[in-house]
Amino acid sequence: MSSIVKVDTIQENTSANGITVDGLNIKDSKLVTANSVVQTNITDGIINNAKTNFVSTSSAAGLQIKGDGTTDGTLQLNCSQNSHGIKLKSPAHSAGASYTLTFPVNDGDANQVLTTNGSGVLSFTTPASAANTPQFSARASSNQTIANSTLTKVVFGTEVFDPQSTFASSRFTPAVAGNYFMTTSIRFANGGTYIPTIQVRLNGTNIYWVGGTKAASAQYMNVSFSFAITMDDNDYVEIFAQQDSGGNLDIHGGSDVGTVFNGFKLI
Repeated sequence: MSSIVKVDTIQENTSANGITVDGLNIKDSKLVTANSVVQTNITDGIINNAKTNFVSTSSAAGLQIKGDGTTDGTLQLNCSQNSHGIKLKSPAHSAGASYTLTFPVNDGDANQVLTTNGSGVLSFTTPASAANTPQFSARASSNQTIANSTLTKVVFGTEVFDPQSTFASSRFTPAVAGNYFMTTSIRFANGGTYIPTIQVRLNGTNIYWVGGTKAASAQYMNVSFSFAITMDDNDYVEIFAQQDSGGNLDIHGGSDVGTVFNGFKLI
């Protein structure tokens, strides 16, 4: 029958790997065997998805990637051959950032982008095209009579183009907030000497007056004006005309194409 030797203390002074007694390794006051959970026994091949199903709770994340005191926490996603990959990195410590991003419920449609509602909830949305849209061009489809000294809204009855359907009833409503560039030209009929005037109104309020003096009685007069303006999505712009010839006077439309109103969004 074998004898059992009782030893009160074993000093680990033989090597950095501990000491071995009858094939058993003792290191850092722990018994280490081939099946012990130590770093040297955990090889890449035995780490699989069954061992990495982390559970999140209402108070703690299932997986936390820590920084080392100088480098921010980083998660790397490798290619199939593990030769390269992409990294998701935390903001710097100096940012003091703590927030949650909640992903959308689906993978979106072609050409959509990921946007946030400002509270970390993400969704796929269709971005505004990087083009000068909305845009429109309209002209007067027929002559319009303007009474003496009477501001009258100009009727642009023909839409040359209006792809976003933002021009209706001789009024431009952008539907998209932004900065816009517009131009208008009104062709007044011949007559005596008078002052032809056009007025630009935003939401029914005058913002620009433009006019001139027509000196020759047998002469048409075009009053043109271009301007830039900042608009909300539900703002609207209209053009008014006035003349002081002493009687009724037409502004020209139809095939003459002298009375126009155009606009587009600045990128």
